[in-house]
Amino acid sequence: MGYTPGVGLDGINLPTRIFTNDTTKAISMRLQAAPQMVHLSNTAAAPIDLKVSFNNIELKTTDTEFSAESLYSNATGTGSSAILPLKIEQKNHTTINTSGTYQGMVQLVMAQKTAP
Repeated sequence: MGYTPGVGLDGINLPTRIFTNDTTKAISMRLQAAPQMVHLSNTAAAPIDLKVSFNNIELKTTDTEFSAESLYSNATGTGSSAILPLKIEQKNHTTINTSGTYQGMVQLVMAQKTAP
């Protein structure tokens, strides 16, 4: 992610498709853990909280269900969803006071529902 002084981190927008064997079933998504970035060498630096959204819906550590219709109704390929935005951005756009290199991991858990 890039950094704009006085504003904070620039977000990332990833055009994303979901592939499936059954386009009639919903998908649930959640974050494995609250996403954040930490300074690589300064453990006293405050972590940077991140916000993750899929199809403009913020994801949490609890399940969010995406209906089959919302995922596959505008799809152009067999067994794949329409291209939908996956966004990762700074949760609170504030100045980052400690310069340096930060890293973090976003763990996304997805499961297909067993019934439509």
